[in-house]
Amino acid sequence: MGITVLWLDEAQDLVMAQSANETETTLRTIKTLMQGENVVIPILSGTRRLGEMPSFDPQVSRRFTKIAPSDLDHSSDQDNIFGMIDAYCNEAGISARLPEDLAVRLMTGSRYRFGRAIETIVNAIECAILDGEVFLTVDHFAEAWAMQEGCDPGSNIFFAPDWMSIPLDAEAEEYEQARSKRQKKKIERG
Repeated sequence: MGITVLWLDEAQDLVMAQSANETETTLRTIKTLMQGENVVIPILSGTRRLGEMPSFDPQVSRRFTKIAPSDLDHSSDQDNIFGMIDAYCNEAGISARLPEDLAVRLMTGSRYRFGRAIETIVNAIECAILDGEVFLTVDHFAEAWAMQEGCDPGSNIFFAPDWMSIPLDAEAEEYEQARSKRQKKKIERG
């Protein structure tokens, strides 16, 4: 059909981690791709921070369709999570033997973000395969999550009996607030 699509994942690093002038140049480049005879359809995906990008240029904001997937939900997404785990296990040639509460623990540990849940599932399957196992178990999820989070067993969402009370991302939230303040100051100076 002659359609060219350029997909930039982790685009928040391209657009947001720059000075205001560099961000403006990047946005102009993206706008240029969307014009002329050889139009390119850019798809920018990344963290929620990427949603801040349109505030830099109203014209870019009008040209982009913004899609923010909803958070995973304990009450409605459990079956889908287990179905996805089973599908990934089938591809990997292993079977899942998981407790009933694994999906809600996974959703919570993934901060209710779909991409993070997939990443943990894939990492858990990799742990099982590297261990030479034919069954994916909660132990593999705990191992994968511990590697991602750098936590001790008592703070592991897949092992802790009081897993709902584990504080997630306390330091990350503080860092993000400080980063946002720095970014705003850069833009104001820019």
